[in-house]
Amino acid sequence: MILFHLFLFNPDWLKKKNFSTVIVFYDGSCGICNRFIQFILKHSTHTQFAPLEGSIARRMLTKKQQKNKDSIIVIKDGITYDKSNAILELMHELDGIYPLLYSLKVLPKYFRNFFYEIFAKYRHHIRKQSTCSLLTTDEQKRFLQ
Repeated sequence: MILFHLFLFNPDWLKKKNFSTVIVFYDGSCGICNRFIQFILKHSTHTQFAPLEGSIARRMLTKKQQKNKDSIIVIKDGITYDKSNAILELMHELDGIYPLLYSLKVLPKYFRNFFYEIFAKYRHHIRKQSTCSLLTTDEQKRFLQ
């Protein structure tokens, strides 16, 4: 039986997946948001970043999206995601076990966003930003100007 399973194994399953084009727009004045960006930098090599307050956001996002500082916004292959959908799409792009979190997408969007909005409302009280971490040259290239 084990030999049968060995013949069914496909080595392509272990190959690195092709990553999408992903841009993350975040609140630059939020300590939690900045820590999350550091987490993504550590676990992804292809994601790009831009603050919601920046010129790239003004060019690529609607006025309503730019004003909503309580939401992270992700553009992946030309499709815009916000709130919990944005977080789940980001998790899907990371290395390691984090893509498993994408399975939370089976929960209703209103349910996921309810908890996201509560967290977003109080995020500035959870972690005050006092310092910024220094980025390597490669990491700096991933931040859009």
